[in-house]
This record gives sequence, structure tokens and C-alpha cells, in this order.
Amino acid sequence: MSFYRFRSLSRTRTSSSFCSISLGSFYQSEAGPDFRSFTVYALKSAFAQTVELLRLVLFEARFPDEEVALYKKRNSENLKVNKEKVSWMARTNFNSALFGKNYPYGFVQDEADFDNLSREELISYHQKNTLSSGGLMILA
Repeated sequence: MSFYRFRSLSRTRTSSSFCSISLGSFYQSEAGPDFRSFTVYALKSAFAQTVELLRLVLFEARFPDEEVALYKKRNSENLKVNKEKVSWMARTNFNSALFGKNYPYGFVQDEADFDNLSREELISYHQKNTLSSGGLMILA
């Protein structure tokens, strides 16, 4: 299972130990102003192991400083690339004009947002919005 992002770290596992696990599983994540989704695809033979890794990711995340720094750098670089894309520029400018820059749908991220992000803010967000948000988990 290729958990590439910092949120894949748990109290008992490191990012390299997650990356070395090969279960034939993968995930997709998506987030917007009013939703978050985390979809995991797994082979039937690796389902139990994959669910256990997902449990570690969601409920035992620890956000080490070096992984947070890497996360911030990657996301800042991705944002720079996205800002060059016409589709990104059109969508963000349209939403900003329609909803206003202070509304979640009109807010436009800047590289400084990642630079100013702290580990404590990530932990707080994870606890408030992931662990206690009353989310729904569907296993099929």
C-alpha cells in the first residue's frame, strides 16, 4: 500500500515502513470546503491488512516535524504548478469573484499558507475534523 503523505504515519509505523508494504492496495483522497473523502481500493486477499493500515493512518497519526516540512514543501510546489494552469486559474478566479475571497468556496490558497502552517495546527485539524467529525466509513 503506497501511503505517500505524512498523514500515513502512525505512532507505531514510519513512512518508510508503510511504503515498503506491498498489498496491491491504493488510495485516493479528495477534499473541498464542505467534504472530505478517502477511498481505499484493496485486493480481497489483503482486505484485513489494508483496513488495519487505514486504522493506523486515521486514528494513530502523529505528524513528525520532518514529514510536515516535506508535506508543506510538496504542496507549495504543487500549488505553484497549478497556478500556471488555465483551468486552475479560471476555476479559482471564478469562484473568488462569485463567492468572495473570505468565503470557503472563494478562498484561494497561497504558498505562504503552507509556509505558515504549523504541526500543531495540523494535529488540531486532524483531531477536530477527522477523529470527531462523525464521518461515515463504508466497507464493501
